[in-house]
Amino acid sequence: MDLCNYVLRSDEILKPLYNEILSTLINTSSKVIFSDETPIEVLDLNKNNRKNSYIFVYISSFYEFSIYIYSFNETRKTDELITLTTNYNGYLVCDGYPGYDKLREINKNIKIQRCFAHIRRNFYDVIKVLPDEKKKQSKAYEMVRRIDKLFNLENQMTIKHLDPDEIKEERNSKEYLEVFNSIYSYLHSLNPEKGTPLSKAVNYFLKFEEDSKTFLEDGHIPISNNIAERAVKPFVICRKNFLFSKSVNGAEASGRLFSILQTAKANGLVPEMYLAYCLENMNKVNLEDLLPWSEKLPISLKALLK
Repeated sequence: MDLCNYVLRSDEILKPLYNEILSTLINTSSKVIFSDETPIEVLDLNKNNRKNSYIFVYISSFYEFSIYIYSFNETRKTDELITLTTNYNGYLVCDGYPGYDKLREINKNIKIQRCFAHIRRNFYDVIKVLPDEKKKQSKAYEMVRRIDKLFNLENQMTIKHLDPDEIKEERNSKEYLEVFNSIYSYLHSLNPEKGTPLSKAVNYFLKFEEDSKTFLEDGHIPISNNIAERAVKPFVICRKNFLFSKSVNGAEASGRLFSILQTAKANGLVPEMYLAYCLENMNKVNLEDLLPWSEKLPISLKALLK
């Protein structure tokens, strides 16, 4: 009980810091946010026969300060994200969860990029259960091969450290567009038997076909949501230890503190030391000087690279 009280009190003190980090994310200059979600059980909500609530994860672009937001939602609905992005004018990179469509319906300034890794995964699931001698004969294998060529071209741009303008230019090159267009021409040539795993993969891709092409508009946008999927894993590991939250208040506080700690870690700080420093210095220094990327933070808070 004492530990729970420490968490709640720390959250109360640090809430202005969390809000400032969240505001920085929503007002991103590159106009790209990544999102994913994972279940969390809240015991008080079980009284209403609700087994799972959700932690939504919102991540900044590679071209911004590293920001990791873990936001509690009682349901899987995206109502809170809709509220957060009321004035947002930019892109959301996400998986195929249809709840994200509601954002675009309410805010016409939001555009969605569906994750190509998820599209690929559905086709890969078809071939991974096939005998080795039949894999290369599968139509799913050919789709995976074409998508992999696209990922390879994207990886080459990363290796070359191209900036967003150069990436957009490269994506409009003849070589790139040949690979890109070959994926969609092959998609429309497929006519799988209804109800088969291949049919599921094809229908998923067709459903999000237009949303899979958004990244051509802006070099800041990657073709996958892998960064958000990776960001979910630390919370999942912690959840295996704490198992559940007792109350909504506790779940919200845990999400905010986790956001501050993970953002600190992503910015090269020792999370525990940073947390202690912020608790000690809230209301003593300017709030912007406590942000995890502030150059006014003590050098002693930085993690040593080995």
